[in-house]
Amino acid sequence: MRDKNKDFTDLLKDEHYGKWLAVSKDYSKILGFSEDLKQLTHKFKQEKVVYTRAQNPKENYAF
Repeated sequence: MRDKNKDFTDLLKDEHYGKWLAVSKDYSKILGFSEDLKQLTHKFKQEKVVYTRAQNPKENYAF
C-alpha cells in the first residue's frame, strides 16, 4: 500500500502558504509555486510532478 501522507513541511517557506505547489515526485524539492493551478500545470506539463496546495499551519481548517 502506498503512503499518501508525505511530509515535506521542512521545505515550505512563508511564500508558499496559500499557493499551489509543484513538488518533485520523490517530495525532495519544490519545483515551483503559483496562486493559479492552471498556470502551474501549464509550466510543468511535460514533467511528472505532484501538485498540492500549501495550507498555512497557523490557520485552522475543517474538511
